[in-house]
Amino acid sequence: MTLPETWRMPPTIVPMNLKGGVGKTAVAEGLAGALHKHTGQPVLMADANTEGGLTRWATGGPPRRFEKNLGSALLGHHPVLDAIVDLGSPAVEQDQTKVWRRSQWAGQHLIPTTTWPIRVSHMAMDENSLTFVSLRLLVQRAMREAAERGIFYAAAIVDPGHNDTDATLLAMVAGDLIVPVVCARQSQSVDQLDALFTLFKQARKHEDHRHMNMGGIIVTDHDRREYMPNQVVRAVANAYGVPETPENKNDLYARTNERFWGVTPHRAAVERAINSGQTYYTYGNEIEGVPQLFDSIVRDRILGTR
Repeated sequence: MTLPETWRMPPTIVPMNLKGGVGKTAVAEGLAGALHKHTGQPVLMADANTEGGLTRWATGGPPRRFEKNLGSALLGHHPVLDAIVDLGSPAVEQDQTKVWRRSQWAGQHLIPTTTWPIRVSHMAMDENSLTFVSLRLLVQRAMREAAERGIFYAAAIVDPGHNDTDATLLAMVAGDLIVPVVCARQSQSVDQLDALFTLFKQARKHEDHRHMNMGGIIVTDHDRREYMPNQVVRAVANAYGVPETPENKNDLYARTNERFWGVTPHRAAVERAINSGQTYYTYGNEIEGVPQLFDSIVRDRILGTR
């Protein structure tokens, strides 16, 4: 199939923090579900965390059962489309007593995680070497080849690892839009916000990485936006370089308010909510259902900027 003249490469979105356990995977799933709802198109997800949290959650089984995965696709062992799993298919669910969960993942496709460590070099020396743009090129190839077969993705979402590792950098460079995720009750995750922005700025200096843009922040494990901890507000103001004016120099919250895209309670509640449709998310200061937070972010912050 020839690509339509109107086809454009969809964006790749990466929720990030250099600390693990802050809710990146739950945010990735929330954004994917909202993108599918708003566009009616499937969303491609890539699990770039070698711990495999997204793959386990989405498929109900261990990542090692997928012989064709992100790692084998990156090394060119098979076409990338061969690794893509339709998460809405009942056959994906390892526990067949929970096939009902597939409805929660409808319209989402997954490239499962690799089970071996990812090593990157700036200069690929052999067929087993990866450069920092390898994952971006792979994801874009998957979306282009899928479009040639009549499958038009709304976007790709990469669920990254954590720490300053090759896999994390590979995931960051894959993104057109980086969405920081911070756990309000984990001071280390707040401290890592500045490190994340430093890493982002350093990466973006490279001419191959100028496509990256930094989005607003999503705060997890917190109840209400109006009572944001001062540590979080200061970290956000510092990371985003929010300027002071005579009117707002004494009001950090006013200076950073537009940088907050959403606030969610505890990550465990987030995962339960996504799986069962319960109302755990907040947006602004209003308590709403799971879809509303990510619907608002996707509608106003992502699709609205195209």
